[in-house]
Amino acid sequence: MKKMYFLIGICLILFSCNRHSDDLENIELRKDYGISQSGDSIFFSGIRSIFFDKYLYMSNYRMNQILVLDETGHLICTLGSDGRGPGEFVGVSHIYVSNDTVYALNEGKRCIEVYNIEGYIKTIPLYEADFRLRNTGRFVLLHNKFYFPYVTNENSIVEYNLLHKSTRNFGLLDRFQTEDHTRFRNERHLLAMNEKYLIAVSHVKPVIEKYNLNGELIAQLSYENIYPVQKRLEFVNRQKSEVNSVFSVVSDAYVYSNKLYLIIVSNDEENVSSNKVLEIEIDDKMKVIRLYDLGDGWYSSICVTANNLWAFDTKSDGLNKFPLKTNLD
Repeated sequence: MKKMYFLIGICLILFSCNRHSDDLENIELRKDYGISQSGDSIFFSGIRSIFFDKYLYMSNYRMNQILVLDETGHLICTLGSDGRGPGEFVGVSHIYVSNDTVYALNEGKRCIEVYNIEGYIKTIPLYEADFRLRNTGRFVLLHNKFYFPYVTNENSIVEYNLLHKSTRNFGLLDRFQTEDHTRFRNERHLLAMNEKYLIAVSHVKPVIEKYNLNGELIAQLSYENIYPVQKRLEFVNRQKSEVNSVFSVVSDAYVYSNKLYLIIVSNDEENVSSNKVLEIEIDDKMKVIRLYDLGDGWYSSICVTANNLWAFDTKSDGLNKFPLKTNLD
């Protein structure tokens, strides 16, 4: 009997209660301004990732460079360029910024390019490591260890120790009919919280996982009962089931302070949109607290600061700023 109570207690800790949209604060954010070009030749097209650390950093996959802006949207500088030389990109993907240092995933060269505001510092090769990154989720660097979303036969996350050049795999995995389907359905965004925890956000499932740096799952949240998410899941369930078909639920994720922000894909009948943002507390007890509506647009990348929510709209190839405090007052 004691064992049964213990197991029940663990389940309650790991899987937090759902919350319905009726309980949420729903807010329509008002765009302050949008920019689609900086200067005569820098266009905001193909933005893959946005990150804030004193400045606003955006990886431009199409132009193979990182744009650095201040909080007014003014271009400070660009980092990197197209090519195969040191500090050059063959597909700049997600970025992570810490202590004024930029770590950029260079997909074509299988490495991490490292910069500061002054320019190129070094290249960290990944081809020597015992893994090959094959997805487009966010990654983090904590205490000289990279954490990447990486699907194996058993796990969904890989830790790469820079000092020892060693790897360790952990993270939950759902198995499907084929290897490709298993990989696609287990893709995640990884984000850091307080340099002590990893937050894993599934692309295709309305589930958030919280791990400590030992790789232990310590909390899990399902948000499937949020109304726009319900409608999305209903739409997905109506589609013809094919072996490698995948329908996204989350377009991007970002952590600021103790809150997680998700751009979710939603459906109004057969119309699909990516313009709603869930705000989720990820402290001791994870819970969804707000739903933001960004209005017209298809938003693929997000970044949040103390006062603003920044989002890239692929419809207009524009970066839009939404003041948060003004909208919450």
